[in-house]
Amino acid sequence: MFLPRTPTVIGWLAVVTVFLLGVAACSRAKMGLPKTYPVTGKAVYKDGSPVPEGSLEFYPISGTSYRPRGFIRDGTFTLQTVAENTSLDGAPEGEYRVTIILGQGQEPGPPLQYRKTVKVRTGETNEITLTLDRAKPR
Repeated sequence: MFLPRTPTVIGWLAVVTVFLLGVAACSRAKMGLPKTYPVTGKAVYKDGSPVPEGSLEFYPISGTSYRPRGFIRDGTFTLQTVAENTSLDGAPEGEYRVTIILGQGQEPGPPLQYRKTVKVRTGETNEITLTLDRAKPR
């Protein structure tokens, strides 16, 4: 298709292009994806032995409404946050309570509430050790 190269046509193409770029930028901002920071850590029993497997969820006390989650494998975990159907590495800045669900072959029962609050901070290495208030099951 041939378009004449007059100043009016070029002007309109520029206006439409700028408009479409603005719409795309606003759509991304409206998605409201939170800024997240890397969070890794260890989950251990009070005797220092690693929790073999399980899952954990961070419940916000302040700073965010998102609930980062992770899986414990051989005593280590990495958090992810799901926002707007997008999985983001890490967690938003804020203070959290932690719930841990032990994996198969471990002491059955309700989820464990980690008794201390955990803080995720901006621009820091967020490496967290969660020490459970119980001994390793036999």
